[in-house]
Amino acid sequence: MSEKTQLLLSILQQEFKVYNDLFFLMDEEYTYLVDGNVEDLQKTTQAKEAYLRAIVVLEENREQVCMDLAKVYNLTETPVRLMQLAEKLDASSAKTLQTWKHTFDDLLKRLQEKNEINQMMANNALETVENTIGAVKESLQTTNMYQKKGQVKKGDQVEHLFSKKA
Repeated sequence: MSEKTQLLLSILQQEFKVYNDLFFLMDEEYTYLVDGNVEDLQKTTQAKEAYLRAIVVLEENREQVCMDLAKVYNLTETPVRLMQLAEKLDASSAKTLQTWKHTFDDLLKRLQEKNEINQMMANNALETVENTIGAVKESLQTTNMYQKKGQVKKGDQVEHLFSKKA
């Protein structure tokens, strides 16, 4: 196995760890969404952003190594796919790349599903907040205003606790 192939496998392993950690972080995010734990949800969002930055760096490194390997094996198609490289490698390395590809396909699919669920939960939470604000605004509105002598003043005046723009 060449040094570049070993480097590629190392990068894939690092990427898998980051994606897997992100997967478990999204479980925590779901719990915080259900519990309405805004403080921990914000921390989770910051951690997700850090994971995504790490993924970008690893992905750039992986692409560079794949391009280097593509030159060695005279592959001209870009971007270079792992399965294209696997066809050019020895049997053991090819099998390892195929396994990584299937592992990533599965993990990324599960991440996408989890992200969609969390997005739905976040949207539902926002809708609940908006409905609550609307209900509070409605309950605080009045069309009757009292005059100084305690008599009800007739008119269309309405008092609002919240701005209509909120």
